[in-house]
Amino acid sequence: MNGISEGYLDNKTATKWAVAIVTLFSTWSGFYYPGSIVLFIVYCMLTTAIIYVTFKNTPKSYFIFFLFSFLTLGCWAKISLHLLIGNEFIEPIGDFDDSPAAWDNALLVLITAFSALLICYFIATAVRKEINDLERVINTKYLTILLLLAILFTLSTLTFNYIYSILKVGYEPTLKLNSYIYVFVAFMVAWGNSIALFTLTYWMVRNGKLSPNMLFYIVIIEGALTSISMGSRAQMILHVSVPFVAYLVQGKRLGWSISKIGWIKIFSTTALLFAFSIISVSVDRLSAFAKAVPYTEKIIDKQIVVQSPGDSTSFELSEKALIREAAPKPYVDPYLSPELKIKRIANELSKLIVDRWIGVEGVLAVTSDHRLGLNLLMRGLKEDPATGTQAIYQRISDAKYERFENFTFMTIPGPIAVLFYSGNYLVLFAGIALLFFLGYSIELIAQRLLNNTMASATTGVAMAYLIVQMNFPRAFMFFVIEITAFIFGLIALKWILNKQQ
Repeated sequence: MNGISEGYLDNKTATKWAVAIVTLFSTWSGFYYPGSIVLFIVYCMLTTAIIYVTFKNTPKSYFIFFLFSFLTLGCWAKISLHLLIGNEFIEPIGDFDDSPAAWDNALLVLITAFSALLICYFIATAVRKEINDLERVINTKYLTILLLLAILFTLSTLTFNYIYSILKVGYEPTLKLNSYIYVFVAFMVAWGNSIALFTLTYWMVRNGKLSPNMLFYIVIIEGALTSISMGSRAQMILHVSVPFVAYLVQGKRLGWSISKIGWIKIFSTTALLFAFSIISVSVDRLSAFAKAVPYTEKIIDKQIVVQSPGDSTSFELSEKALIREAAPKPYVDPYLSPELKIKRIANELSKLIVDRWIGVEGVLAVTSDHRLGLNLLMRGLKEDPATGTQAIYQRISDAKYERFENFTFMTIPGPIAVLFYSGNYLVLFAGIALLFFLGYSIELIAQRLLNNTMASATTGVAMAYLIVQMNFPRAFMFFVIEITAFIFGLIALKWILNKQQ
């Protein structure tokens, strides 16, 4: 047996199709690339290699599988669509002028990042050993009680989050919480609930107390409710992808036998709940954003230049005094008519597959900025998320999001762009390698010490997604600490349950 890759997915066939598709579209889009064709060929060859190892060696690491998939969608797929059909980038790209030189600068950054990922992949997989996650050593009596408690806790936290917007895309919390309570609730809503719930359910399946079908239903329902609670269309996709990918690449080894009727029910439930979550999130957003209240500002004629002696990487900031009106006027949403609402929802759905993934826009914006340097990187690493629309990347990208009192909208740079605040390719290479091994190591801890496929798969997709979605490194590090502590908590729980047998 090679690693943990005995599943229903025909790796050879999948790999051939994936490589063929990337090669075809790379060749086609190459005719429209305005810069150096040599650089474009090198970048496409690296992308093809990324795709090849993603499918060929699945799933030695779920983290690697999802990280490479997300970055391919956010970078290569977006560039190909832009070159082939003139597809406009959905996020702002700052001073990027679409010139050949600007494109070549961006590709050099992507080449550096993708090269680092491939080298790290070969290092990681060369030393990886086979992991046994088929053991049945968990006390079933207590496990049933814990699963029921986890379900109740999940429903409670998701409801609480939906009401008070503790972690809801674009929303400001309507309830002030202690900072420690806030980060705990936010983590549990985003990933803690799913990791705990999926881990416990998988152990029940391994002990024969639940069927694999029930595992899918629990994940599907949790994913839909989390999506609605967070106001995130992508969240259900991320959560539901875990058991489907696990089944495709490990189903035979895990013994997950599901009938055709069972699959029809699973896919029907997934489709219905996905449609329901999308509609619910869209309607909730349109209704809530119509009540957005803009800031009223009085601009003081004073400029502050943030610059150290001998440092050319400065930002000119305007100091503003914010004055709130006694009775602020509500923001009027231009999409209030039913026809326009339907068009807006349909347009957003059409961009869900590729355009919503983070990647190339951040690279285009940052590589076109003249203020890059190690000083800027250090400020970015320490930047407080509370800066919101005044944050470094929001100014680099020239984001035009309006500032509201009760909502915060921002564009996201992603890890490659954040690391290239330094303007240094070596720093970028080292930073990408560090992020890779950080996510890989956390997944490996879960895999080795929990021996639970769903735990390691959920941890892998969570780490991959949070890395790709990087905006404020400080906030990301809090998540890393939380997920690591949470995994060790589950390891302690497993030890206690085994002692009670």
